[in-house]
Amino acid sequence: IKKQERTEIHFSEYVQQMNPKVWDDPTEFKPERWANGFSPDKYHYMPFWVGQRSCLGRHLGMMLMKIIMYHMNRNFDISQAWSEASAPVWLQSMATIRLTGDVPCRFTKRVAQQ
Repeated sequence: IKKQERTEIHFSEYVQQMNPKVWDDPTEFKPERWANGFSPDKYHYMPFWVGQRSCLGRHLGMMLMKIIMYHMNRNFDISQAWSEASAPVWLQSMATIRLTGDVPCRFTKRVAQQ
């Protein structure tokens, strides 16, 4: 890539993580997409960034997130509990993507199978 001197280049992890070439239905809440060993390329999913300036706690954070999500998905059916009029609003800044409010979800306890 050629660029002029003093040109700033910005990367949007939001755009990358919403790429339909990488993610099946990227705008849908699908925790099951992580089942069965799914592991996207390190440049397609970057919650802690990559390379020299990545987060020092990324391995612990990912391990804890996977354990928590596994147990939540195993014990509960999770569905959205918002209407189109009150859908969560995403705010993207230069380094992070975050919600501006709550994300109402419905947790239904799964019945143990015999």
